[in-house]
Amino acid sequence: MKIKSKITIITPVHIGTGEEKMSFEYNKEDNVLYCYDPKELFLCKSSKELLDKRFLNSLLKSNDGSKRDELNRMMKKDVDYNKLKSIYSLRAEFTKIPKGNVSEQLKSLNKPYIPGSSIKGAIMNAIFYDFIKNHLDDFCKYIKNKVATTKNKPDIDDFLKYCDSRLLDLVKQISNCIICRDIFYENLVLVELIRKNVYDNKKDKLSLSNFECIDANQTCDDELIKINSVRKNVIIGALEEENLKNGNIKFCNEFMEYLSINKIIKVCRAYFHDILGEEIKMEKNNNYYIQEGLDKKLNEFYKNPVPNGFYMRIGGNTNYFFKTVSYLIKNNDNGFYTRYFYKVFSPKDKPKDEPKGKNKAYPLPDKMPATRTIYLDDLYAYYPGVIKVEFYKEN
Repeated sequence: MKIKSKITIITPVHIGTGEEKMSFEYNKEDNVLYCYDPKELFLCKSSKELLDKRFLNSLLKSNDGSKRDELNRMMKKDVDYNKLKSIYSLRAEFTKIPKGNVSEQLKSLNKPYIPGSSIKGAIMNAIFYDFIKNHLDDFCKYIKNKVATTKNKPDIDDFLKYCDSRLLDLVKQISNCIICRDIFYENLVLVELIRKNVYDNKKDKLSLSNFECIDANQTCDDELIKINSVRKNVIIGALEEENLKNGNIKFCNEFMEYLSINKIIKVCRAYFHDILGEEIKMEKNNNYYIQEGLDKKLNEFYKNPVPNGFYMRIGGNTNYFFKTVSYLIKNNDNGFYTRYFYKVFSPKDKPKDEPKGKNKAYPLPDKMPATRTIYLDDLYAYYPGVIKVEFYKEN
């Protein structure tokens, strides 16, 4: 009997390639944005146009933004996109094509997908969060010792070795038992990314870039997560031998318990609930999401967990706490969190010369996470990267 999953995109998900596309590579018709092969577009231009001295001089003398605009203008001029075949399309609820570059979504054969490695990374983050939550005192002792004895920053791998020199290798073997498949979808959407900063009292929003994303309201049924029983049994046999020879590996039984779909559901659900709770708590003072009408959606996620699965945030533009265990320390021992913030928990170091005034150039412990990222188009605002995973048995 297989345990299968229904994976639903709740809000747009961006898994980036690291590459950006220029505006001229797209053409908009109604609310659909068609993307074209840039090689085909360059073939539409004559050598005379591409090598025109005035055009080349304007590129040479302009700043990056002006160069981009000039190249987009020249490449779109007199091109009949209707005579070309698009390579894929996106839903685009914008009056005009955005001028800036567009961050590319990961695809295979022009089909967007979420890599299994991204799913697995999010699961392992939830597992480490759960483990540290259960051994928070040990983790804090490790941090104190690490800061006192070395300049290297503490990390989870090092903490596992601190617990037992054999534990890290065991956890890597356990991780190899969790198999996650790539999940493919059909539809893409174009969104604008805005960022709101806790240090900025202005209501203005900083528009950063445009992103191709996997569109919301799509579902895929697959065996998303599988526990490899052969690898698991090999670990069990090796553990019995190791424990007889050199004594029990500390916490080995606890980590072996994570090799269960039910346990993975439990820790992923709890992780999302905890971090989202902190978002909602901080929202009372900042109103990032209320301004965009997203506060009700966050509360809906928080109050209505998935009974046979979990919500998960995946991909780019999720906030700082969704990628670290910092929230655990902040919530359980704020004094410890504040004391060790710059040496351990801050995304960047505090400068030696402290800037004066409200606009500080470094993060503050009570203001983390310092920014909120939101996706927008002309119709909707989105809380980035939420998927819903539901499990069911298939005979």
